[in-house]
Amino acid sequence: MDGFSIVGLLFLLAWHLFHRAPGWLRHRQSQSWPLAEATIEGACVNVGIAGRGGRRYWLVVSYSYSVKGETHGGTYLEYFKSESAAGGALRSLYDTSQAIHSSL
Repeated sequence: MDGFSIVGLLFLLAWHLFHRAPGWLRHRQSQSWPLAEATIEGACVNVGIAGRGGRRYWLVVSYSYSVKGETHGGTYLEYFKSESAAGGALRSLYDTSQAIHSSL
């Protein structure tokens, strides 16, 4: 490998770490937070147009949870390449109880 290739690889590695580290750190920190039982308020699978005429499916879930007598809520989004995968994820949410990590 020449010097240019090594610099290019180091740049790509630094770029990847810079963009992935915040989410990874939040995820790692949240694992130590206490669990709270979550209630699904609503969920759906949406479809959109992706590049080159393809389709992208996303699962949108609205949820609520209570901590120390206060009710809080949020929205969870996850992207899928197929409608069947998104639908399967949606069905699995309703088939199991849900818990989230709360920092409150």
